[in-house]
Amino acid sequence: MKPYFKFFLAEINNHWVILFMIGFASTVASMTSGILACIYPAHNMFAVSVALSSVTHLLGLTIADTSHIVFDSFSVIILCQFMTIAMALPAFHGIWTTWPLPLGRRSIRHVPIVLYYALYQNSYSYFFDLETVNDLKYLSYAIGAIGLLWSGILWVYVVRKTNTRAHHLSATQKLLNIPWKSICSSKPVHAIVVANICEALGYSFDYMFLISTQIQQKGRSVNVLISVSILFVVFLVELFPEINCFSTACVRKFWSCLFFSSRAAFHLLYLSFPYDVEKHFNWFVDVYNAIGVLYCFGFVVNHLDISPRYASLLIGFMETVKHICHLFFATFFHVNLYEQILHAYEISALVSIAYIAAAIFYAVYASGVSQSWATTNNGMSSSRHRWNNLFV
Repeated sequence: MKPYFKFFLAEINNHWVILFMIGFASTVASMTSGILACIYPAHNMFAVSVALSSVTHLLGLTIADTSHIVFDSFSVIILCQFMTIAMALPAFHGIWTTWPLPLGRRSIRHVPIVLYYALYQNSYSYFFDLETVNDLKYLSYAIGAIGLLWSGILWVYVVRKTNTRAHHLSATQKLLNIPWKSICSSKPVHAIVVANICEALGYSFDYMFLISTQIQQKGRSVNVLISVSILFVVFLVELFPEINCFSTACVRKFWSCLFFSSRAAFHLLYLSFPYDVEKHFNWFVDVYNAIGVLYCFGFVVNHLDISPRYASLLIGFMETVKHICHLFFATFFHVNLYEQILHAYEISALVSIAYIAAAIFYAVYASGVSQSWATTNNGMSSSRHRWNNLFV
């Protein structure tokens, strides 16, 4: 067996259980929050989620300081933190589409969300490294305290305004008013779903087959530096040419296809020159992970373009699909470690094919224009008008 695929089965087994628990909890939380954010004001859901997340940050560090069973208590708190984060994400996307940003429909208006995804991707491994608990202690306390204070302010000043202008419709009527058939039959939605499934496939493969190297790798700051550099270049490229030349759809397709094709090229590179890759494995892993930032400008925020009104529902559905696929693919790879159903090289080839297929499908069917079924019930699609009415 090549050094590239030598991993510690005990570590993978332990992390696979944690991944399964987090994936299951996040699946339930994402879809539930996405639907509720369409029925009830998204500000309500977001305030509750932030408050619960803040409590888990404060409670988790308190238990870790007083409990002798640090790993068990920390694992439960991490599970709760991921669940509350999964609850907050759809609600935040629902709020984001109502903000009257001056950039209009330009894709760069979603840069703050892109920054969140980029930072989340590079900090993901720290959640499984118990050695960083003490380093993140004061940061977690600060997040918890500020989060509780901020959610309280949000509840008083925003939620109160929203409740006074609430429409007299029952939750069942609001649920039935959602265009489920149009959403499920929309080609742009299908393109985002396929992109998320293929991204989940590639991520699960990377997680299961490279986890021992990622755990032992100490140069994660290099990965963050490369990712930030790429993100800065991507932002500059989008900021200037897109104003006069490219539509939002072209920007989404370009970065998504570049992400998939780059990942596929790296897999094919390893299949063609395995010894050269293993010789420079640390550099290979850093660059491979860093190019993951590219997808943040692509299909990750595409739902905000095609359906501002149902953005919370779509992101909740996409996150649910992603978590389910993570669980399915991770389970298959976990079983494959022991049964040797497929060789790692064969799986790498399949992942490359999936990436290429996703790039083609997304390039054909993706869109950056708000769909006809995404308008409000009264025919208005102006997010600025909805935001201004909130404070009248």
